[in-house]
Amino acid sequence: MSQCFDVMILNSDNTCAEWLGEKIGWSNIQNEIRALGLSNTSTIRGAMYSTPDDETLFLHKLQYGNILKTSERDRLLDVLKRQIYRQGIPAGVRVTVADKVGFLDGKLHDAAIVYGSKTYMLTIMSQGSSWAQIADAARQINEQLNRM
Repeated sequence: MSQCFDVMILNSDNTCAEWLGEKIGWSNIQNEIRALGLSNTSTIRGAMYSTPDDETLFLHKLQYGNILKTSERDRLLDVLKRQIYRQGIPAGVRVTVADKVGFLDGKLHDAAIVYGSKTYMLTIMSQGSSWAQIADAARQINEQLNRM
């Protein structure tokens, strides 16, 4: 299970995500999502979706809350910092980033904790975009936040 978890995050592998979902139970995952206050996210098969607000809220709770034991939190953040698709937010901000990407059917998403001069969460969800466009948006946002 641990190896599949790593592959799911590091390689954005949907096969491992689906296997873990079956193993843990989709309804259990959905209940946990609701308990975290992620009211616009669904793990129901055939109707999976989320929003930038929910993705950002999850990352904020991961960074600052106590949603996991410290060892589990540290392990998840470590894997997020090492995922292989670094052309989006990490390329734009050029500081340490813990992020999870998603891409399927023309959608391209990147949800990140950015560890720069200020730590903040940034989620960019797009349809028909490119890594370069996501990196550019992240760069512009980062520049503005650093001016504040």
